[in-house]
Amino acid sequence: MRLHEKLRKPLVTESLELAKNAVIKVTNSSGVAKEISATELAALDGLDAELALLDGITATAAELNQAADISGMFEVVTATNGITAAENGKTFFLSAAAGFVSTLPAPAVGLRYTFIVSLAPTSNGYDIATNAGANIIKGLAFEAETDDQDDGPTDQNADNLNLAANVAVAGDNVTVVSDGTSWFFTGGSAADGGIVPSTA
Repeated sequence: MRLHEKLRKPLVTESLELAKNAVIKVTNSSGVAKEISATELAALDGLDAELALLDGITATAAELNQAADISGMFEVVTATNGITAAENGKTFFLSAAAGFVSTLPAPAVGLRYTFIVSLAPTSNGYDIATNAGANIIKGLAFEAETDDQDDGPTDQNADNLNLAANVAVAGDNVTVVSDGTSWFFTGGSAADGGIVPSTA
């Protein structure tokens, strides 16, 4: 059997020994030709070992990009924001004096978002709301001020977290994480009442 006939097989198990300056010319089904030199082939030595390192990876391309590409992990937000599951892991810098609503997606295991006040709200505040008004926000926040009032709001069935107007300041923050059923929040505020959970 001739060499070109062997190379037409779906799987080539035969080996070729190439002279130092030999060149293999490969043409694809569209007729596009590519010449591969012995030097280029030598550069592929050990490729099997490199590919073996990827064995067992189950993450999708989108998941790998999400974990490795930090360029899309931060966003300055100035208006109403409908958050998607594809934005998992994202940090949102809240930056509008008039405040606005950020709506969480449906709960799913592992979804996590962080909200940071970068511009203190002077009206309405920044609302973080569940989709469909579900009462599934649970958790607590901490307040840096000291007084004899109750410090650190808690809730077990809220559908909204408000970074309050004229109270919340730059640096106040909330992180929410989902177990697939609920959203669990933690956060911190410099003032009493900076973070207010509520149920409609």
